Amino acid sequence: MTIKQISGYVFLGGVGAVMGALLAFVLFGASCWLLSASGFIEKADAILKVKVATIAFAVMGFVLGVVRATKMVQ
Repeated sequence: MTIKQISGYVFLGGVGAVMGALLAFVLFGASCWLLSASGFIEKADAILKVKVATIAFAVMGFVLGVVRATKMVQ
């Protein structure tokens, strides 16, 4: 593997991580805000859920980005 291939993997993984984090932040943020405003969950619990979802989606986006880059090269 060359440095160019490795940097391509990391770049596509990073793009996947950013896309996953933004998706989680927007969707989970909106849904948790709605649940918090309605009184179903507390504000601190909603913030924690958004943080956990953002981290999880960022990791999943990075892994899926690297898998996609690997399949594109083969």
